[in-house]
Amino acid sequence: MHSRLAFSLVAFAALLAPAAQAQFGSGIVYDPTQSAHAIQQIEQGSQLYTTAVATRNQIVTMYNLAYQMSQLPQNLGARYRADWSQWTSLQAPPNTYGNTSALVNALNYGALVNAEQGYKSAYVQAQSYPSGTYSSLDSRTQATVANQYATSELAQTTTTNTLATLGTIRTDE
Repeated sequence: MHSRLAFSLVAFAALLAPAAQAQFGSGIVYDPTQSAHAIQQIEQGSQLYTTAVATRNQIVTMYNLAYQMSQLPQNLGARYRADWSQWTSLQAPPNTYGNTSALVNALNYGALVNAEQGYKSAYVQAQSYPSGTYSSLDSRTQATVANQYATSELAQTTTTNTLATLGTIRTDE
């Protein structure tokens, strides 16, 4: 395909070119070096054109992809936003003994101080082990008691931090 095109272009150029006059006569002079150079330039031009078309097609494809991607998520933040408004008016249960309102206050307004106060008022606190008897326990029993207290303290910390975080999220919403 390319050789036919190149041959056709060379033949066409040869027909249009003015006849060269020799210095000592009026005949047409054929210069094979110049013809080969012309064919080489035509082939280079053909390659440049092919490369330019391929580059343009790639750029158009990339633009179309970028445009399509820009149209997909119009408002991604709202798409994954949680509806916290249903929590805005959390009410305390009957609060018979006055120990649940501090927890509800922590859930409504956040703050670690509120959560700790609510936890202390609503949950039974672990009492420290009697000091005289703890040291008299064997090492395995001391480790078991220490682990049970650590578990209780971690649960209290997790609960109070969760209460404070939920309250802060609801307040910021």
